[in-house]
Amino acid sequence: MAPRLRRLLRAAHLWLGLTVGAVLALAGLTGTALVFYPELDSCAVPARASDARPVGDAELARVETSLRQLQAGGEWRLELPRAPGDAVVARHFDGRAGFAPLMVAVDPASGAVLWQRRWGGTVLSWVYDLHYTLLAGEAGRLVLALAAIASLLLILGGVWLWWPPPGKRLRAVWPPRLRSGPVRRFYDLHVLGGLYGGVVLLPLVVTGLVLERPDWFGGSGHGRHYSGSGPISAVQAAEAARAVFPEAEPRWIYLPASGGARVRLYQDGEPSRRFPATSVWLDGDGLVSAVHDARERSVREAFFAWQHPLHNGEALGLPGRIAAALAGLVPVLLLVTGLWRWRRKRG
Repeated sequence: MAPRLRRLLRAAHLWLGLTVGAVLALAGLTGTALVFYPELDSCAVPARASDARPVGDAELARVETSLRQLQAGGEWRLELPRAPGDAVVARHFDGRAGFAPLMVAVDPASGAVLWQRRWGGTVLSWVYDLHYTLLAGEAGRLVLALAAIASLLLILGGVWLWWPPPGKRLRAVWPPRLRSGPVRRFYDLHVLGGLYGGVVLLPLVVTGLVLERPDWFGGSGHGRHYSGSGPISAVQAAEAARAVFPEAEPRWIYLPASGGARVRLYQDGEPSRRFPATSVWLDGDGLVSAVHDARERSVREAFFAWQHPLHNGEALGLPGRIAAALAGLVPVLLLVTGLWRWRRKRG
């Protein structure tokens, strides 16, 4: 690489890091906290059922009765327990601007309401909105998408700048190591964070970009196929969905105010158990109007189905979640070491 081009790339790397580094560090820190969001949320606001029995039709009917007594109208989305003894957590959408549902936890064994809270009114839901939108709606999502592109340029540009010039052997700088002295040590920390941390950070940045702007990649959600008149019960919806996919596990039941329902079910082999892609839609008469089998998805559908479970590490189990949590700290390390070197050089 010519010396002049190398100097230009170093300057671009420096100023790009200084201008978007804080946004990337914020996204990384909040992402680290959200990797274990369900577990942390359960600790912050416990929601345990009085009985560890599985949720059957009787329990589901009891939960829906309690929810209907709380709020009339609007759409309910019921997340079924992932383990015996957990509560059913439901979200009520009442037409408020933005994503601000009322969240309600119900004991399926007794039908008792364990807690109610509005999304965004708790620490973790606030952190979630900060991570996803910077608390600025669509404008925040656009900023984060552009920051993700900048992050890709920083990672790839950093590796290019670190790569030894012609005539210098790679083994002279590989593997990177911490040398003595504060100046060299901070530089080596920056290099180590970019090279090793970038291996895990790179897929998180790419998946984050796709999740922020799926429209840039031709993504779109599954269309709704609600029709007919009159609402149906959660029990009716679950029974109809199990008839279509008897081996699958119902995970979510959507009950819109307009009637009909949608049931999301998990099948073995799907990357996310909490947010599976297999779905059954029902009309207002309780009849199946559409089906989406995640096992028969197209390449495009498979691509989008993997984005969220790869982004939070869920697709790779506990090791993947730990790696994703640690990767969220890498932008902080790069920002701190980069700022220190910049201030040192100015001084």
